[in-house]
Amino acid sequence: MTPLDHPVIDADGHIIELIPAALPHLREALGSAHFERYRAALSPLSDRLGSGGDDRWATRAAQGGWWSSPLHNVRDLAASIAPRLLAERLPEVGIDYAVLYPTLGLATAAADDDDLRIGLCRGWNEFFAETYGPFADRMTTAGIIPMNTPDEAIAELEHCRSIGLKVVGIPHTVVRPLTSATPSPWRIPGQTHWCDYFGLDSAYDYDPVWTKFGQLGFAITVHVGIGAAPLGWYHWVSSFVANHVGSFAWACHPLCKALLLGGVTRRFPDAVIAFQECGVSWATTLLSDLVEHWEKRNADTLRSVFDPQLLDLAQLRRYVSDYAPELVARLDDVDGALLGAMLWGRKPDEIDEFAAMDVRSERDIIELAVPRMWFGCEADDRTVVAAFAEHNGLGRDLNVMLGSDISHFDTPDMDQVVPSARRLVEKGLLTDAQLRALLCENAARLFTHADRNFFAGTAVADYATGSRGVR
Repeated sequence: MTPLDHPVIDADGHIIELIPAALPHLREALGSAHFERYRAALSPLSDRLGSGGDDRWATRAAQGGWWSSPLHNVRDLAASIAPRLLAERLPEVGIDYAVLYPTLGLATAAADDDDLRIGLCRGWNEFFAETYGPFADRMTTAGIIPMNTPDEAIAELEHCRSIGLKVVGIPHTVVRPLTSATPSPWRIPGQTHWCDYFGLDSAYDYDPVWTKFGQLGFAITVHVGIGAAPLGWYHWVSSFVANHVGSFAWACHPLCKALLLGGVTRRFPDAVIAFQECGVSWATTLLSDLVEHWEKRNADTLRSVFDPQLLDLAQLRRYVSDYAPELVARLDDVDGALLGAMLWGRKPDEIDEFAAMDVRSERDIIELAVPRMWFGCEADDRTVVAAFAEHNGLGRDLNVMLGSDISHFDTPDMDQVVPSARRLVEKGLLTDAQLRALLCENAARLFTHADRNFFAGTAVADYATGSRGVR
């Protein structure tokens, strides 16, 4: 292959943490009593990977990931652990700069106990900053932000900035207990908790959190696994593949909806949001669905087409009587039967369900999403073509960026990341310009929009600063 004429920015790789090496930081952040409780319990990620037991068929405990660490290439494996080797390895495999998320630190933000959750996030972030900070020319690690309350999120955002972290990740949801056990057909029987997606119908006002992201120069990046597992998706006892396929996209879908319909991108037009490791095809479907729902369910159409006051019951009775007399003959109360056939439902207090978005056209919906949202795609993701206007029917290119997922099973060999992406051009799926957007320009715009100095002092500083801004 001919050399690329641009750098490669990996927006979502992973590290492998040596937990014993992080313990001093965790002990300091937790305090001795909470630290001992943490040590006595199984880590959240280990609990997921080893979920179930001898009775797992009775409990339907889903099969978690297994044999998920690539072991055949010891140098790559060591690079996942040792930052100095990773700084050497990245340019060897054609990656000029990488944003790295945790592995064993995942699920930290899902801890139910407030003291453990907040302390663990703080301790891990201290470890990331100290361990990877010396290699800032080639990489940065993402801090973990707990989101159970706005106050804890804001406090950890400020802490991450104070220790020099440039990227932070939030969970895709927070799981909260229901305050009423009243059965509902929309819940699983016996359900005791619900998922809060920080926007529409949230338990808290998260606007102060989004404000703080902007003030501190952080992009809002979302990585499934930082908090709760993709609840409601892992169904199969015997197959991790069945459980894993589609799970990250499914988890990000309701968050994206909640942020849009909750008006977050309307109130924070300068916010930039990245959904990591979930691909992009689901987002094109979501945006198309929102547009199509707005066409039928905007407030004006509801009033002119669906308002119950529009019903001419007498005329409806005449039509049905004339064309279906055999049905009418079976009815004791014709009008009652006709009214009972209508899908009235329970009207919400606000009939304009797009009110928080303040949209007047389908184009408004697209503009509230496309310029403000980014989507991390793995190098061999063929569905990345859905990001581009000629394929997605949205009239706009979506912001896709490379998320290599190095250190995880998705990427057995680090040196195959860039070649895998380039094969998308060879196969005629992407143009050279689209490949450039995927491999560097979109990631550069994401991070420099949040912080114009994000790439200062890095190996891609000269190139990346030329890609600044939101389209």
